[in-house]
Amino acid sequence: MGEGRFELMRADSSGILRSVVFPGLWLDEAAFWRDDTARVLAVLEQGRQSPEFSTFRAKHAPIPGKQSVRPSAPRNGNTKRRIDIP
Repeated sequence: MGEGRFELMRADSSGILRSVVFPGLWLDEAAFWRDDTARVLAVLEQGRQSPEFSTFRAKHAPIPGKQSVRPSAPRNGNTKRRIDIP
């Protein structure tokens, strides 16, 4: 995505799509289209082991002792949020 618009990604010389936004997110395009799950997962793991992902992960790691704030989905399937006002 660039300037608020999606852009077509081009695979590298190995046929791997490498995300610029999420370093280490790699996808073997040909393996994906031929439904070669083993190869897709192997390439994803290679990306996860890359120095780019290690840097990204370290930069975005949770701060020890600080709880992350993520909204949780209601367990009953209700998508409406309830706000309690004291």
